[in-house]
Parts: sequence; C-alpha cells; structure tokens
Amino acid sequence: MTKVIKGFVLLLLIIALIVTSLKFLPSVKNQAWNPFSHTETTQAIDESGYAVPALGETYVVEDNDLFRNVPKSQSRQIFDWIDKYEFMQVNELQKMGYDDAYLIAEQNSHFVLYRFGDDKMRVYTTELDMQYDLYQLGHQLELQPIESFQSNDDRTK
Repeated sequence: MTKVIKGFVLLLLIIALIVTSLKFLPSVKNQAWNPFSHTETTQAIDESGYAVPALGETYVVEDNDLFRNVPKSQSRQIFDWIDKYEFMQVNELQKMGYDDAYLIAEQNSHFVLYRFGDDKMRVYTTELDMQYDLYQLGHQLELQPIESFQSNDDRTK
C-alpha cells in the first residue's frame, strides 16, 4: 500500500514539474507546440496604425527600434557618442530627454520611454502617463525640442 502512495506522489511531482516548465521556462514557454503558450489576445490598433494600450494599461511594450543594430550592453555608450540632432531626425523624434538610465522621446503622436540596454521600450499615448511612470521609476526628465540638440554646424547647413 505504501508503494502505491509513494508512486502516486512521485507521479504528481513529475506532472507538477512538467506543467511548471511548460508555463515558465523561456525556451519552452513560447514554442508553438506548447499547449500553455497560446493566449488568444488581440491588440487594438488606432487609425494611425499604432497599438492601443489594453484596458487598464497606460503603455504598450514594443521592440526597441531606436537602437536596432547596437548591442544592448553598448547602447548607453553609443548614445553618448552619436549626434543627438541627427539621431532625432533619423528616428523622427520631435522632442527628447535623457539621463544615465533612461531616454524619453516624443515620436509622432506617441511618447517613448526606453531604459538603456533593454530589448523593449514602452510607448504611451500621453506625455502625462509617461512622466508618471518615469517618476515612479525614480527619474525626472524633461522633453527638449529638437532645436536644443542642434549644433552650430547643423544650423549652417
């Protein structure tokens, strides 16, 4: 009788291990064959083609398109080296602000909050939501217009 109970407990532990690995291991969690990976959620898109935050959310997480071909660990150093005015023009940023950890920007009608070195960035529909989250992260940054990053060489062109 005790062998049956021990076998049953062992079987339950193995099932728990399998379910846990299917739900939480990154290499297994996103596989197409995983029955726990299929979450049927649709992302609302506005008339401009931008993703709209889900109900109760203030931002949408998107892939980092500001530093496409830069290694994550080098993004802060490379940002120090580049011409900020040109960076804003290439990425179609109207306003920008940054410190040692975060970069904020206004891109078209959306606001971006990026932590240097991350794979993803937060995209907000209002500046107030972005500033609130930035404040919650312990940072205060102001958006500066593109003209404030313009050097004398840029003005003469």
